[in-house]
Amino acid sequence: MRKINSFLFHIVYNIFVESVINFLMLSYQLSFFNPFRKFLPQKHIIIYVYK
Repeated sequence: MRKINSFLFHIVYNIFVESVINFLMLSYQLSFFNPFRKFLPQKHIIIYVYK
């Protein structure tokens, strides 16, 4: 049971992180001259914190 819960948590957490990254990418793309824009991770990168 605990394994299933942690697996579901991984899925939900990664979806959440990916949507946050997409939101950041979008806001930084809108501010085109932002110098930190190129340091942001690409959209397709999903961060796995809990492995």
